[in-house]
Amino acid sequence: MDKLLRIQEVADLLSVSVATLYEWSRQGEIPSVKLSRKTLRFKESAINDFISARSTRSFTGNTHSNALSLPVSTGHNKISSPHSGSDSNIEKIIQRAKDEVLAHKK
Repeated sequence: MDKLLRIQEVADLLSVSVATLYEWSRQGEIPSVKLSRKTLRFKESAINDFISARSTRSFTGNTHSNALSLPVSTGHNKISSPHSGSDSNIEKIIQRAKDEVLAHKK
């Protein structure tokens, strides 16, 4: 049986905020297990698959996939800037990347 990871563990692993994980889970972007109204967990194997799917792909102009390749940090080389940790900036970057992929498909 898979180990279930707490939301903070996954947030630390992916270098994203807990709020981002809740949003990704709500949107179906990342697989999660809802144990109760207030308890969300993530299967370790599903998170590993999530990371692998995004860290091994590079943009090659493939128009057959809706997957967005996102950089994944192991936490060792975190980028520090005055805006680090700002969910709105992260969301803007993600949206801009999605818009670029969609524009390339046209």
